[in-house]
Amino acid sequence: MDDRDERIEIWKRIAAIPEPLGYDTEIMFGSYDVPDLTMLRLRPWKIRLTVAGDASARRIWEERGTF
Repeated sequence: MDDRDERIEIWKRIAAIPEPLGYDTEIMFGSYDVPDLTMLRLRPWKIRLTVAGDASARRIWEERGTF
């Protein structure tokens, strides 16, 4: 991700998530513009939810138009 404003927004979102999922991004990386820092955008195209032992409770979401 090369867009500066988008990197800053992601940086702030990660920092705002409470522990244990979130973390202090500055302690870990220093700044959003560190040359060796790579940010990836993960875009789910399919999500499958299941309840252990209950096949009837399975739900699948797929993004339309991906395939």
